[in-house]
Amino acid sequence: MFLISHGGAHCGSWGCHSRTIQWAAPSVPWLGQWAWTTPQTQPSRSLPTRCLGRFHLGGGVIGDRTSASNPRWGVGFASVAKAMARPLVLCGPSGSGKSTLTKRLLEEFPDQFGLSVSHTTRSPRAGEVEDVHYHYVAKEEMLKAIANGEFIESAQFSGNFYGTSKKAVAAVLAKGRICILDIDVQGVIQIKKLPEFKPFYVFIRPPNLDVLEARLRGRQTETEESLQKRLAAAKVEMDYGNDINNFDIVIENNDLDKAYSELREFLAQNALQPKAK
Repeated sequence: MFLISHGGAHCGSWGCHSRTIQWAAPSVPWLGQWAWTTPQTQPSRSLPTRCLGRFHLGGGVIGDRTSASNPRWGVGFASVAKAMARPLVLCGPSGSGKSTLTKRLLEEFPDQFGLSVSHTTRSPRAGEVEDVHYHYVAKEEMLKAIANGEFIESAQFSGNFYGTSKKAVAAVLAKGRICILDIDVQGVIQIKKLPEFKPFYVFIRPPNLDVLEARLRGRQTETEESLQKRLAAAKVEMDYGNDINNFDIVIENNDLDKAYSELREFLAQNALQPKAK
């Protein structure tokens, strides 16, 4: 049984918090035998964020991949790596900035993090690229895959389905990287029901709904009806995120650079290992 102390990197109107989480190295049927790793030596809580570059993800990939009965959805691992890092769940309402923070992590640490590309039944927006932003699929195809248990989480919004397939997560872990899941509260609730899946949970929140509305309007991708639906959903998500028992850390994104620094500091304390000298 591992003990992990989570430092509260977020202060302000929501206050700081810290938690201690107990978990056991799981056996994940669709991934094989994984030994989730934690830092052997925890860095100091006063560690400057500029020092994060001295940390790296421990563990390598051992094994091979075989084709599944359905290569589009299936996992298909004959054997998989040991000593893999725990995944990272970034949750927050649309417009909170979680996707931008994810992008910065991937740009700064391309060899340490990987994003599980979600599936959706909605049409691509201008500038979106197939298999980069989403895997775009037909509604019937996705519903069948969900029914077959090929997703770890899925959600419906404005008549469209979104979800994270097991294959998407396994593909990132197979490269020896920390898997980032960019999901909403519905997805978090579903993943928490999986005892074998032990990610870190990070909630990204805007300062308030007025700021969030301004951001969503600035995108110019929403109709008035869809915007109001997103704001209503955001209120529910922010209420859920306000409960510190639901997440390991809550980060308010009023300033992107500050929010990113808090995220990096949290990862330095919990998810990354010091490089061997």
